Amino acid sequence: MSRLSLRPPEWTHESACLSPDVNPRWWHSNVTEDRSRARVVCAGCPVRLRCAIDALERAEVYGIWGGLDLEDRRKVARRFGYDPPGAARCGTRSRYVAGCRCPDCRRAHAVYEHARRLKVDGRRAAEQAERDRHANARRRARAAAGETLPQAATAAEAPKETVGAAMAPPVPAAVEALQPAPVIEAPQAAAVAAAATAARCPRAGLPWRPTRRRSIRYHPLQLLADL
Repeated sequence: MSRLSLRPPEWTHESACLSPDVNPRWWHSNVTEDRSRARVVCAGCPVRLRCAIDALERAEVYGIWGGLDLEDRRKVARRFGYDPPGAARCGTRSRYVAGCRCPDCRRAHAVYEHARRLKVDGRRAAEQAERDRHANARRRARAAAGETLPQAATAAEAPKETVGAAMAPPVPAAVEALQPAPVIEAPQAAAVAAAATAARCPRAGLPWRPTRRRSIRYHPLQLLADL
């Protein structure tokens, strides 16, 4: 079944409901008298059968078509194999979701997905533009208040000691090696050696624990103390 057109079919020009003597609201009214009048008009309509078949093919839910209301169309659809009223018709995405894969339903699904992607992309672009606008507003407010970012600090704003240390040329390792070592007096030699050993040994100053594989030995600090 092709997609429904907005232009009414040619056979509708011969329908009796277009007469100026009838009220079009009779076919969509819940009043019993109005519905009875609509059935009377449909009984003498020359295109009554075509109107009823058209309503059955598109699974019409509302109104009276060809003298058949909703309950009548359900009975006729169940007997002659039409889709029940209210079921999604071919050429719509609802019918595609229901499992129909005809060309019309595939086309309707493609149109729906294209419109959905455009809507999602537009919403994301609007959200990103809103975030950029708020970020620019905060940046202008900070600039007006005189605030600067930590990365924007210059050498002029840094302390003089830091600037001097940063501008001093590095001393090569060879020059440091040529500098004379500090002179240490003899009484301080044992203390300097003990401090160096303590820096290398994490257990310096703790009692020595013998191992199972080796015999008892003295700690280096004890050897220095004996000297």
